[in-house]
Amino acid sequence: MRKLPVHLDAVSIQPSWDCGRACKGCYLQNKSKANRGQQSLKWFQELFRSIFTETHSLFTTKQVTLSVDKLPADHRRAAFMEEILDIFLMQPKGLTEKHITVHSRMDLEQYGPYRFLKAFQSELDWISVSKIHNDYDTRTLSNMGPRINWNTLPAGIRGYGFCAETLSFVDHLHLLLEKPVLGQDFNRIAEIDFMKTRDFLRQHFPSELRQGKITFDPCHMALEGYYTKGWGCSSNLRKISIWPDGTVTGCPYDSGREELDHEESLVMALRDEYDWERCRIKEL
Repeated sequence: MRKLPVHLDAVSIQPSWDCGRACKGCYLQNKSKANRGQQSLKWFQELFRSIFTETHSLFTTKQVTLSVDKLPADHRRAAFMEEILDIFLMQPKGLTEKHITVHSRMDLEQYGPYRFLKAFQSELDWISVSKIHNDYDTRTLSNMGPRINWNTLPAGIRGYGFCAETLSFVDHLHLLLEKPVLGQDFNRIAEIDFMKTRDFLRQHFPSELRQGKITFDPCHMALEGYYTKGWGCSSNLRKISIWPDGTVTGCPYDSGREELDHEESLVMALRDEYDWERCRIKEL
């Protein structure tokens, strides 16, 4: 058992199952099929307070990332997601970095002009954006407050010109590897696309790589660490994901359940070693 308090690198919070997008292979959609419970606004308020304001919390973290998904058509569910964002943006800035992740600028604008401006005027440290459509997106995002992370799959890298232009505005590019639910087979085509795009970035943007402006999927980096050092993944060790029903997993692609009724449950859910048995990335 770990000694308390537990110190983490990152906590990711998924506040709702009700993303208005139905992306194929989405780990949120796969997980929500079995788990449709939803915690209350009060529960999330207490969680945020524990992270950002309590001085004797059972765990501390360097950063918290809130998923800000496309609003669903159901107005009641959309209102819940808007209130979660409001509560998060109101949290005081301290030692813990505040991040949000969105699919696109347009998804964030869907929350209304007030919240869109509040997101940039609040004390957010980073906004991660998955889809950048054009120069207007990058200019709009880069001219406002927080640093911008371009969090993209290989398909988002549309040639040298587009990539170079976007890199001139954003603060960081993070190339993602498309991954299945933990335990399922990897998509070999997705693996090949990732490797090709990784090599493209290494060839054309070596200085950005040296400066740390471009990084690659942590699962891919964990695989390299696994083969060179015998370990790699920090899930359960230094990062966790908290789900809408209050469960917690180390790996965000894990469909398992660990009850999180209070902070002590969260700490109990952490393990001192990452279990590679169900992770198929070793087969790549």
